[in-house]
Amino acid sequence: MSLFGQVPSTAEYKAFRKVNNTHVGEYGFLYEVCTLSSGSRPRWRAVQGPPNTFGMPGETSVAIDGIVHFLMAEVFFLVRQRKPVIQEDWIFSFDLETEKWRPNIKGPQGFFLDNASGLNGYYRQIQLSLTKLNGSLVIVHGPSPNMDIWFLMSFEKGFWVKQYSIQIERVYSYFWPVVVLQDGRIVIVIHVEGKQIVEIHNPRRNTFSVLADTSRSCAINVYTGNLLSLGRQQPTINEVRN
Repeated sequence: MSLFGQVPSTAEYKAFRKVNNTHVGEYGFLYEVCTLSSGSRPRWRAVQGPPNTFGMPGETSVAIDGIVHFLMAEVFFLVRQRKPVIQEDWIFSFDLETEKWRPNIKGPQGFFLDNASGLNGYYRQIQLSLTKLNGSLVIVHGPSPNMDIWFLMSFEKGFWVKQYSIQIERVYSYFWPVVVLQDGRIVIVIHVEGKQIVEIHNPRRNTFSVLADTSRSCAINVYTGNLLSLGRQQPTINEVRN
């Protein structure tokens, strides 16, 4: 498992990875970080691991503003098994600038589980994931029968606010909010029947409109750079020949 992010103060890109320790007679994980630059070959540096482990699925980790966040494995599996979560700490956070672990982030208060009964008797799998939504760290949980989207308002206090509770009127395997538009509508991706569907949800009217219907192999994300600057980076004919 690996993630990369940009350090705001230096504009450096760094990668963080968790790998299996395969030495004979040993079992566990190694944690490493490297700086990505064009001037030298990147080298992985060992860093101290967290006191516990975190979930391996890609949806349980995210990088935001030079900090990589990981959902604790114990919390992830308890929620997936529909068991109550007693512990307060939910998320590990690693600072790519200092290359040290930050204080753990507490989970949302008022978080509850349900029997996840599906539509028309279909069983719906519990989802608990981390993502970045308009610059904020977000927990996505469902179905209940709604998909709840919790925004972290304070890192220090672990204060979360459930800003959206979206009812999805279909059986799906995965739900991912991509971006909140300026008018309040939400672009979401739903995995259903072996494909991905990109939709826009209007929370005020509780309506959905389909944008695209793609295969599972298609990756969807938000580009936050400056598209106008890309035009200056086109190579000349001589540069291509050389």
